[in-house]
Parts: sequence; C-alpha cells; structure tokens
Amino acid sequence: MLVNMNKINKTIIIVLMILLAVTVFMILTNTKVYAPAESSNETNSEIEEDVGAGLAPPVEAQDIYEEPIEKLASGLPIVMYHFFYDASAGETGADGNWMEISAFEAQMKYLNENNYYYPSWNEVADYVAGNRALPSKSVVISIDDGDPSFFKLAVPVLKKYNVTATSFIITSWYGHQVLEHKSPILNFESHTNDMHKSGSDGKGAFTTVSYENALNDINTAASICGSNIAFCYPFGHYNDHCIQVLKDAGYKVAVTTEDGRVYPGIDPYKLPRVRTNKGMSLDSFISLVK
Repeated sequence: MLVNMNKINKTIIIVLMILLAVTVFMILTNTKVYAPAESSNETNSEIEEDVGAGLAPPVEAQDIYEEPIEKLASGLPIVMYHFFYDASAGETGADGNWMEISAFEAQMKYLNENNYYYPSWNEVADYVAGNRALPSKSVVISIDDGDPSFFKLAVPVLKKYNVTATSFIITSWYGHQVLEHKSPILNFESHTNDMHKSGSDGKGAFTTVSYENALNDINTAASICGSNIAFCYPFGHYNDHCIQVLKDAGYKVAVTTEDGRVYPGIDPYKLPRVRTNKGMSLDSFISLVK
C-alpha cells in the first residue's frame, strides 16, 4: 500500500511540474491559445476579430464633405463676369460685359450674408457626374480673361466678403498676375495661352488650330495657372476637336457662354453659365443665383 501511494505522489508531482512548465512557457512567449472553431463556417474575419479583441478599432476613412440637409435642386449657377469699372471715378463701361464695382460689391455682400457655398471645380465635376450633392445655396463665380480691371477693382471686393472665385485667364496676356494674386479665395484656370483670337473660319482659334499646337497651348496655360481642372472656351466657341484636346490634357470640365444652370448628367465639357450685365439690379442678380 505504501509503495502504491509513493507511485501516485510521484505521478502527481510529475503532472504538476508539466503544468507549471507549460504555464511559464505561455507567460514568457505571450502566447494565446484559441479553442478550435466549433464549425467549418467560422470565417477569417471572425478569427481576426478574436485576435484583435481589446484593441482600438481601425479608423475608417471619412468623407470630409458633409452632406447638407437641404440639397441643391434648382441647378448650379455658374455666374459669368468679364470687366469692371468705377463710376465714382468717372469711369464708364464700354458695353454690357462691364460691371460697375459698387453693384458687384452689393452682389458679393448678398452672397456673404446669405451663407452661399462656393464649390471647387472638383466638386462641380462630381456633382455633374451624379456622385455628389451640393448645398441648396451653391454658386460658382467666374471671371473671364484676367483683365486688369478685375484685379484692381474686383479682387479687393472678393477678399472683403470672402467670396471664392475663378479667374479664367489668358495666360499670354495676364499670366504674370497669377503669382502676384494667388490666394485661398482666388483660383486660376485656363482661357488658353494664346488662342483667344480668331481662327481660319472666323471663330475662336482653338476650333481650327492643329491638335499638336492646341495641346501645347493648353498645357502651357495649365502650367502657368497651376491647375488643369476647369477650362473656358474663348468666345464660347468649341467643337469635338476642342473637347478631345481638353480630355487628353486632363481637364475635367469646361464652361461655355451658353445660358443656363448646371445639372447632374450634363456633358461636363459643355457647362452653361448665367451671364451678368452692365446696369443689372441686385434683384436681378439674386434671381440668377437663388
């Protein structure tokens, strides 16, 4: 009987030593032992969730654009300006393309006080493609050519009311203004480098210049502007040749002088705009953007 008890005690001691050794090994190696899956239906993701238990969940990529509660339903107005004059200084606008600066200031003040949103051209491209909603009060301010009157009179007003605008600039004429007036509220996009002139058929030169020369011109303008997202056709003239050049140059959208608002599904290289004109009242402007 004594011999049997000794054998049992030795067996217990051996078992305890084995268990102790296993425990020490697990502690030292920080190993976690998992029970086998109860069924073959357990997925890798379920096992990964088990392994990652107790860790902070991964941060999901967030869309920094917050969807508005009230979305744009009446179409996006892209407002078109050209030149500016100061009546208080005795200046007069030559034609309907000229906007008196105090009238322009009243318009920008209205946008500011009514909390209008100024989408970027990337947002406009996404909106046209149907991939993005815009706030109900959205507007794009565009000024063609890059005339000195714009920089002298209109830019200070834009800065005063924190209104973002795009200057579609003819870079061979006014490209030097880009670096001088670069700011968070002023974007520069191409109105060509040197194709704002008549072509062989009497329309804008862009419609008839060779593909190679047109592409070179467009790329030159883009390098000066520092962007190749949006384009403005000289005189509003364009054809399939122009559109192909813009696509090959990487442009996402192009604006015309055709009247109307922009809606999802419209051709991104044929965006209409709403035109301002000399002598228009503030109420008339409001009707353009409301």
